[in-house]
Amino acid sequence: MQIDGSRKVPKTGLYSVILLLEGGRNIMIDANDIEVIYFIEDITVPCMTGKMIINDRYGLIEYGPFTGNEKINLKYGKNFDREMLFDIFKIGKIGQAGMHNPTADTQMELYFVDTLFMPLTIKKYSRSFGTGAKFSDIINHMLRNIIGLNSSFLKVNESINTIDNYIIPWWTILQTINFLSDRAEDSKGAGCLFYNNTDNGFKVNFKSYNWLNSIDNYKEAKEYIFESGNVADENKILEYWINGLDKFSNKFLRGGKFLGYDFETKTLLEKDFDYSDGIDSSILLGKTSLYPDISQIATVNLFGDTTEKMLENRAYSAWIKRYQKQLIVNFIVEGREDRYAGQQIEVKWPSVDKKQYYNKAFKGKYLIKTVTHMFGRDRSLPYKQRLVCIKNAYNNIDSKDLMSTTNYNIYDEGATKYN
Repeated sequence: MQIDGSRKVPKTGLYSVILLLEGGRNIMIDANDIEVIYFIEDITVPCMTGKMIINDRYGLIEYGPFTGNEKINLKYGKNFDREMLFDIFKIGKIGQAGMHNPTADTQMELYFVDTLFMPLTIKKYSRSFGTGAKFSDIINHMLRNIIGLNSSFLKVNESINTIDNYIIPWWTILQTINFLSDRAEDSKGAGCLFYNNTDNGFKVNFKSYNWLNSIDNYKEAKEYIFESGNVADENKILEYWINGLDKFSNKFLRGGKFLGYDFETKTLLEKDFDYSDGIDSSILLGKTSLYPDISQIATVNLFGDTTEKMLENRAYSAWIKRYQKQLIVNFIVEGREDRYAGQQIEVKWPSVDKKQYYNKAFKGKYLIKTVTHMFGRDRSLPYKQRLVCIKNAYNNIDSKDLMSTTNYNIYDEGATKYN
């Protein structure tokens, strides 16, 4: 694998891009020729993706045809530089950049993806595992022995449940992991996610939503603020907006009936799972749920799993992956290379009520779902990040209709409970 995100490289200032062409030819792209470059890491997406638009004064299309083996080497960072390697996945529009010399001033759109994507999706495999195989052991085996990832890149939480006589039925690695993710559970519960991020350079992760929301995952000590007298404050929020309600997902959260079949006992398996079950099973970043108890059997789902535990895990996994996206807050901040998707942060959200200092609903911890690393020509702020953050509960809202949480992870003026 050509992944080396943990290696520090000499300080380059803002950022630098090298285009690695077929045959060993490398071209350093001048930052002034880059219209835009960004890449995205997301806990709900298995691989990082990005886009670059460059003004091609190098005559790249004259070097020879692109074969799909080209790579982009991106070095960036404020306090120390990180190095990321990406595969060019698609070449989009190629057109003129200006009117003065339309054939010479060519602009190219390049879409890229991290180098793990191809091994995850191209080749198919078939392999059997014996009785009592842990979900995490199967995933570790595929990533280390089939793909060839070094264990230093892996953060795979140990699963507490097992599967008997599992066979990979001529699937890609990603298809297999998606199947296992819906059924596995770690020490904090089900609802597992497979993704990679820039944690300490580059890490491949397999963790549950509850683990990501737990105190075990909290590292950020400095709070994020909206106002600061320090112009160099890296945690100052420059801009924010909140996504609206997704009513379709809200309907699914009301509950459902999940059906499976046990072939050994020849019996139908049936599991009712509703909104209150999901709230009671989740670790929330606040003390009250996002909605009142809206429980009702709204859907019937023929999952077909063969054990009650696996059926229960799939029901909760489907529920929590929708619930976590119900309150999404976007922050624009100055770029910092030690932020990553899957990180918890604490936000000091001011109140419009003059009688209290903080917003009772929005102050508190957030889980970073997505980090978009954005690089531009603005010398005052050449590296910015968009943080898409999950707030899965309210901290201390006045509404009396919401459900009190069973498990939460907050610190709020002496009222502390960590899970």
